[in-house]
Amino acid sequence: MGVVKFKEKVLVTTPIYYINDVPHIGHTYTTVAADILARWYRLKGHDVLFLTGLDENSIKTVQAAKELGIKDIQKYADSMAEKWKKTWKALDISNDDFVRTTEDRHKEKVKRFFTLVYEKGDIYKGKYEGLYCEGCEAFLTESDLVNGECPLHKRAPKIIKEENYFFRLSRYQDRILKYIGENPDFIQPKSRRSEVISFIKQGLKDVSISRPNIEWGITLPIDEKHRFWVWFDALVNYLVNEKYWPAKIHLIAKDILRFHAVIWPGMLL
Repeated sequence: MGVVKFKEKVLVTTPIYYINDVPHIGHTYTTVAADILARWYRLKGHDVLFLTGLDENSIKTVQAAKELGIKDIQKYADSMAEKWKKTWKALDISNDDFVRTTEDRHKEKVKRFFTLVYEKGDIYKGKYEGLYCEGCEAFLTESDLVNGECPLHKRAPKIIKEENYFFRLSRYQDRILKYIGENPDFIQPKSRRSEVISFIKQGLKDVSISRPNIEWGITLPIDEKHRFWVWFDALVNYLVNEKYWPAKIHLIAKDILRFHAVIWPGMLL
């Protein structure tokens, strides 16, 4: 964890959770761990921002609303957000902020971030053909599958052919590896760090960051027919308060390791 200076600004974050269901023990485990760390840093005299929240711009949100017969997706999101907030209040979680990705402040931040990346020349339009797991909301390769199925959700991914916007992640392969090498505590535990390094050394490919003609999500500033892929959108939630950036600790689960330890550093670079 390292030694921190007196009165240092400390940002501690949880992942932002999907709202297609109510909180469960896994969400609680991560949030309580973050709460312990935030309280410890406060006791040490630091200026702490403990951030948690909800990832609402997901296909899962739409599916869950439809399964309940709710046509107004935002109304469904609002009702679920209240359940999550009440849960953390009941558990006395001491978060300083609670970000929802349907909030205007988040949408504006995503569009601003995208514009910076686009103006740098790291966004281009291309055609994607491959495997997509709706459970992970992620594009997969054959090597990711076990017996032809997503190992996490135990079902075969969909084959998708569509025109998307891409982020030039491959451009940052060497810089990400260099950063991880020079900052051994960047990814913990060591076993996960080794996993990420091995993955990057296989060669990073550019990643799709948009989906065309879907009904829910944040619209791309340069193309109203496209909405942001949920992960490009979601990761920007950590930048909700730039006063406390960069983050001291991102707490994540192993199944979202690559998004946070590969794509997110590439986006920031």
